[in-house]
Amino acid sequence: MSYHDRKANAQALAAEVLSNHVMKDGLVRSFRFHTHHVAKSYDKGRKGDYPFAIHQPAEGAKFSPTGTYAFTLTWTPGQLVLTGDCDELTLTHYNAMPTFEEAIRWITECSEDFDYLLGKSSAQRGYDQEETFHWFKQMINEELFNTLLGPQNWADRKLARNFKRGQIHEQREWRRSKVDWESQEDWLEDRPSHVFNSPDDDAWHWWRKISEHASVYKEQFDITKAEDRKELLREIAGNFEDEHSAADFLWGELGCDDPNICRNYNWRAFFQIACIQHGCRLILDSGAI
Repeated sequence: MSYHDRKANAQALAAEVLSNHVMKDGLVRSFRFHTHHVAKSYDKGRKGDYPFAIHQPAEGAKFSPTGTYAFTLTWTPGQLVLTGDCDELTLTHYNAMPTFEEAIRWITECSEDFDYLLGKSSAQRGYDQEETFHWFKQMINEELFNTLLGPQNWADRKLARNFKRGQIHEQREWRRSKVDWESQEDWLEDRPSHVFNSPDDDAWHWWRKISEHASVYKEQFDITKAEDRKELLREIAGNFEDEHSAADFLWGELGCDDPNICRNYNWRAFFQIACIQHGCRLILDSGAI
């Protein structure tokens, strides 16, 4: 469909569906927020000629608005709109903001819950690289921590009969038991296994996969050493730069069944909510409601 056809169809549809509309004044409250530049002046106030001059000094100041982070809050029933240097954001909640006063008080009362307010806004969640990579590091180390410390699951800890002691506890008990052994050789032979001496242990499952992905040489990385694990994380960090790459790496390369691709509101959305709340507090303090 050509541009002219789309234009003609839109005009015809608007004429049809809007033909019975009437116009009336809407309920609107709008406030502008900006800083001032103060220009001070001093006038000596000289009158007459020397030597009969009279001086009547005077000081003055001019307050000129500046546009640095200037913004406007506009309320209509059910909506509050932020515009200006902070970009645009619309909060919509018809039950919470039917009147201007209720809107201002509702927003200030929700001062600690930015996620809730952003959920009522036009902002969209986006891929969070930092949180996704943080989750990934926790995931690949979870089995390792469980092996060393025992299950971290609350239910397993609550039921003593189901609680499996970790290797750290076993190593500690083994060291304490030295005095009970007649032969040091027998005591050393009874030493419990330790995951950091066993790179083939199941606890290293994800680390082995990462090592295979990062290098074709199995011997290049010793996953039981902290420095090599840090190097592996640096090698694969580029796979988390965008959502598509992260999903392809986690699902396709590692075979992770249920990866957590984190999506959050960006810093600008949080700053916009902070600006709205700041404006609402100024409105309350001024008694404008």
